[in-house]
Amino acid sequence: MPDATVENRGAKHVPVLTDGILSPHILTVYENTCIDHIKDKQITPTDCVRKLLGGLQGAEVREWFTTDRDHIQKLSFEEFMVELRAEFLDSNWLEEAVQDLLVMVQGESSFKFKEFAHSLEGADTKLLGTVGHLTKDHLKQQLLAGMSKPLRIRVNAVKMNVSATDYKLWKEEVRRIVDMLATIHEVFADTLKKAHCRHLEQSHQSRDSPNGYPSGTGYREITMASVPTGSKLEPERKLVITAVVESSRARSQPPVCRHCISSSHPQPRKHSLSLSLSSCLHPVAAVLVSSRDANGYHTPVNRSSVLHGSEDEDEDDDVSCIAAVISEVAPVMVPSARHLSLRSVCVPEGDTSTLHHIQAMLDTGSHLDLVNPSFAQRLNLKQFPLTQCEKVSVAIGGKKTDISSAHVVKFRLSDLSFMYSSHIITACVAPQLSMDVLLGMPFLM
Repeated sequence: MPDATVENRGAKHVPVLTDGILSPHILTVYENTCIDHIKDKQITPTDCVRKLLGGLQGAEVREWFTTDRDHIQKLSFEEFMVELRAEFLDSNWLEEAVQDLLVMVQGESSFKFKEFAHSLEGADTKLLGTVGHLTKDHLKQQLLAGMSKPLRIRVNAVKMNVSATDYKLWKEEVRRIVDMLATIHEVFADTLKKAHCRHLEQSHQSRDSPNGYPSGTGYREITMASVPTGSKLEPERKLVITAVVESSRARSQPPVCRHCISSSHPQPRKHSLSLSLSSCLHPVAAVLVSSRDANGYHTPVNRSSVLHGSEDEDEDDDVSCIAAVISEVAPVMVPSARHLSLRSVCVPEGDTSTLHHIQAMLDTGSHLDLVNPSFAQRLNLKQFPLTQCEKVSVAIGGKKTDISSAHVVKFRLSDLSFMYSSHIITACVAPQLSMDVLLGMPFLM
């Protein structure tokens, strides 16, 4: 059922209260309209209710006064409105209306004081004729208590040349202060746009910054201690040397930067160590060491070679990557380079306080990345079903066994110092895998 409305169809007709849901606001509007009609027609107090009953169109309201017509027609208009509210409003409507009025605040924006004052006065109008109705002085105090903190501080600091009881002039003075604050804000914002961005190492100015308007909360002066460790400005990118040891197998080809495919760099010969120079930026994605001991893995200190992964799986077109891949080589050069054990850390997304130390292995002979089901369950990774099962050979008890994998998971890995992180790894869930994570050629390439 829609809300009831009040219609004034002319001076010759009584105010009409249409059929619908009655609220404190609608009854207040109806009461004020009836008072104007009574004064305009000079209706005697004894005839007020009798002449106004014809304007009540709601079925429930008509049923109410029809059942006790004689009693209701003898009431004064004020008594009639009291009984009308008691019959069709909640018993605690007055308390709720007063509470809604007292909790009204402007918020932190100091540019909406006029709307805030209008809303507060409208809520007070609903309480007209009740004990909850506020005087002008009380309205002023309520506006002062509910306005934004910056505006309240400025209003208290300014000595207004108006009487404390002149409510209208007091609101006008407050609106002048609001306009002044708006002007100050615009001037400050215009000045700030001509300055450099507040973030370090940015080439754009504040007016072009995507970082938004700076907040003064928690502001501290920027010093050299604020500069991240290892951060420095470089006018030009330096050449990067990439060392690649080629495998004896044809399927284990060294990765080539997509920006250098058309270059004339000679391909390294088998079982040879080659150094290639490139003008492209080649961050290192996987750093391998020739150590059987997992504790022998040490993170390089070069922070500039960190490859930051994006939210999507695809890389930016302006960033190329070449991995230092150590494949099958002569034992005299790199002992047991086919398999490399390392310790790593996995942090669940959204829960940086929880760390999972895992045992991983790099295997250049594996055409898939594999994970143990317990690893996926421990990190609560979402498993995506494959359209077709993938058969893999895993090491179980020193023997190779063919198993079937029907799901894949996605995750990232970082080193123990959180200095390096990998791209998104899509790995098959391999039951009975003898380690947490096995990283094959998809990860290395």
